[in-house]
Amino acid sequence: MQIKPMLTTHIHELPKGDNWIYEPKYDGFRCLLIASKNTYTLQSRNGKDLSAQFPEIINELLPHNIPLDSFILDCELVYLTSTNRSDFSKVQKRAKLRTKQTINNYAREFPCTLMVFDMLLQNQKELMNLTLKKRKQYLESFFQSFKQSIIPFQIINTFLEPEPLIRQLTFERGEGVVAKRSSSSWQAGKRSPEWLKWKLPKLGTVILTHYQSSNDYFTGQIYHKGSLLPIVSVSHGFSEEKRKTLIQMFKEKGKKLTTNQWELPPGICADIISIGLDDLKMREPKFHDFNFDVEPSACTLNQIRKQLIFPADYMDLTHPDKPIWKDVNKSDYIYYLQCVAAYLLPFLQDRLLTVIRYPHGGGKERFYQKNRPTSAPDYVESVVQEDSDYILCNQVDTLLWLGNQLALEFHVPFQKYNESGPGEIVIDLDPPSIDEFHLAVHAAKLAKAALDYFQLKAFVKTSGGKGLQLYIPLPLNRYSYKETRSFTLFLCQFLCEQQPELFTLERLKKKRAGRLYLDYLQHDEGKTMIAPYSARGETGYIATPLEWEELDDHSLHPSQFTIWTVLERLEKQKDPFRDYHLSRTEQPFTEVLKKIEKQTISN
Repeated sequence: MQIKPMLTTHIHELPKGDNWIYEPKYDGFRCLLIASKNTYTLQSRNGKDLSAQFPEIINELLPHNIPLDSFILDCELVYLTSTNRSDFSKVQKRAKLRTKQTINNYAREFPCTLMVFDMLLQNQKELMNLTLKKRKQYLESFFQSFKQSIIPFQIINTFLEPEPLIRQLTFERGEGVVAKRSSSSWQAGKRSPEWLKWKLPKLGTVILTHYQSSNDYFTGQIYHKGSLLPIVSVSHGFSEEKRKTLIQMFKEKGKKLTTNQWELPPGICADIISIGLDDLKMREPKFHDFNFDVEPSACTLNQIRKQLIFPADYMDLTHPDKPIWKDVNKSDYIYYLQCVAAYLLPFLQDRLLTVIRYPHGGGKERFYQKNRPTSAPDYVESVVQEDSDYILCNQVDTLLWLGNQLALEFHVPFQKYNESGPGEIVIDLDPPSIDEFHLAVHAAKLAKAALDYFQLKAFVKTSGGKGLQLYIPLPLNRYSYKETRSFTLFLCQFLCEQQPELFTLERLKKKRAGRLYLDYLQHDEGKTMIAPYSARGETGYIATPLEWEELDDHSLHPSQFTIWTVLERLEKQKDPFRDYHLSRTEQPFTEVLKKIEKQTISN
């Protein structure tokens, strides 16, 4: 079955009214999921079968007993980097892969997701002539009928007003909005005025330095580390008059490089509209106007990040050029928080947050903050417990607000404020200094062997300081701190018995005699641990999740993980903590406690 999808019409202003709904526009592949008697096909907008290219979608659907013999879903195939943003390059690369092994490797490393927004057929009943509102009801009922979390299979969020969605998109660097008339039918293959797409405009200022007459493109550059960096090639958006004026200026005052290329020294600045900045390139650029109020020297990477990435319409970024660490200023740090928000926020969600703020930059004066200040904006949530009004960092806006306050460290307890017990076990492996980091690696490997014996899935990350930390996720609201303490004590005592000359449970540093401290006492109610992907204020190192195999690399060192290397790392490989929350239910911790109790009695 080949069905051409209904297409959207591009607009410059969103419609408003009770008859419109609004959805995030994702940058991915439009496709249909066609199901017939437990056979599933991903069909592109051009009728191509994408099933083999994205096996994680099909393989995840097959084991589920979906209570329909046949259905067709209209979707966008995406690689999510946040709730409302997709990395198109990841999806595009997957479509170009050819060998099955390579495809399967990428499916494991960078699994894609189907964002479902419409239902066209259900058990041979065609729904296309129904209104969108009615089709949405069928879609909601379909998802509720099996009540399971299918990882690559999500229903899109729908908004009745555009402003809340635009705000989310601005903070998450989303692409735009699709407005749909709720009374519209589904029209195959038609570009309809009933479905409208609006791209979130972002204005960035560049220096126009080159002109290529063969294709009529102008090159825009910015300053970065003392040199000019090409960031955009633009040909659209010019009025005929401004295009001719600019070409004349290049030819009369510029240097002719080839028969069809001219260069001007930095002097002409222009504002360029784009949908964002990816890999240091402005995407879908369009000339807006000349900017004669800006000096070329002000066109820097930090400035354009602030223009294109920071949600300036909703938040003021103060002192963006303030140095934080070596080669990192405040603007860089905010950029980092935006990029890792999808990885960091799940570990902050509904936890009583303690931050460490460094008002003058990393390594300088610092102070701890738990309470929500009275000056905090309304969107900063909080909850009162034990006479403290704790900040809850559940959204990107709060995260960026804290970053703007130079909160460089995010420390969280081992449970959410509304849970009855720990949601994980965390053990700190604390060597005497960063020079003995190898002791933490050795202890982590021994602990991993013991945890494998108990069939407990564990995760490991750098502390951002001098050691490592072991994480063991647990089923929620099932165990007490007394029970988890019995396990942490057992494990740490076991490690000390294996190599007492290397490991110790001694809390006093002067009595450790150069041994690594196994800190099982830190895992307790009310105590905190540095969150995954949080920075450390003193060093600028990141508390970075690792693959277990990385511990075999003798060159591994905490200093390797800075905001820049971590961002590059997340581009090239999967997040090692990606399956962390899903693994909770698989942990046989009750059986482990029984084994420990038997062994304790026998001893």
